[in-house]
Amino acid sequence: MMVIPAMQYVFLLISYLFGAIPFGLLITRWRKGIDIREHGSGNIGFTNVLRVVGFKSGIVVLILDIGKGAISVWLARRFTNAEILPVLCGMLAIIGHDWPVYLKFRGGKGVATTIGVFLVLAPWATLVALVIWVASVATTRYVSVGSILFALNLPIATFVLGLFCIRPVTYHAVLIAGCVAFVITVFKHRSNIQRLMQGTENRLGR
Repeated sequence: MMVIPAMQYVFLLISYLFGAIPFGLLITRWRKGIDIREHGSGNIGFTNVLRVVGFKSGIVVLILDIGKGAISVWLARRFTNAEILPVLCGMLAIIGHDWPVYLKFRGGKGVATTIGVFLVLAPWATLVALVIWVASVATTRYVSVGSILFALNLPIATFVLGLFCIRPVTYHAVLIAGCVAFVITVFKHRSNIQRLMQGTENRLGR
């Protein structure tokens, strides 16, 4: 479908605004009547919701945060013929989650939304990175370690597998996006990294 250049900016804006929806905050307010930012780590993401509210709410938030990343990419791919636009829309969804306009630009850490984005852009590479995430969390019980390793291995797996699974015209854009996602993930986990170095990071299940 042909889309005039001006409409592409509309897709980018929609992706950011959709990605910025704070599902963690909304679900916990609906289920428990609390502001998740005032509990636990103060983060609006899946892990804090899981610890503070419980498994069911955590899984719902995880699915919704993954979904908004995946849908942002899918919409751009479905309704435009622009090769790079879906990649940009995916990155805007991640940025929206991490720096949401609705919450004065104080958002989550973006791992779930990143998973959703790259499940559409580079599914096989994302699945490889997810296996590493699961294995590392199961071994260390540190979600932050798993998240950082996921983000690290995402561009690596994209570099290796993308040659076979991603259309050449978008391969480099997806690879660059994976590298940017890694940098964002490390930046958003800088407090976790500090606690890991100090031995005070919370383990999953505590």
